[in-house]
Amino acid sequence: MQEYSEIFNFKIIIESSKVDIQEMEQFTLGLRQELLELNVENVDVVRDKGIPEHAKVVEPISWGVLLIKIVASGGALTMLIKTLERFIMKNQKSSLTLECGDKKLSIKGFITPNERQRIINEWLNTLQK
Repeated sequence: MQEYSEIFNFKIIIESSKVDIQEMEQFTLGLRQELLELNVENVDVVRDKGIPEHAKVVEPISWGVLLIKIVASGGALTMLIKTLERFIMKNQKSSLTLECGDKKLSIKGFITPNERQRIINEWLNTLQK
């Protein structure tokens, strides 16, 4: 008998008014590396589509935005959430938004761990509906 595993496509948006573009690049690439260490299908940075074709930009990237594809089996979704929580605890002046279709989860570093866990649990429940 084959086990059913649902595939989720997430968009992760890192926000912080306290960092410059280089720091946002480091945040984005650092989080991407952490996510790649999980059992995920892929994690991609988002290419900036707003750059004119004739602009001399080597690789236009929207720093602070990642796309991730994950198979929700074997605790992969839980590991994703735990990784995002660790990231936000290290970068408390930042916030993360995790989007899956029209469902959004915002994680902020300045709320209590209990409140953060309650919000995450509610959001995870909406994914399973």
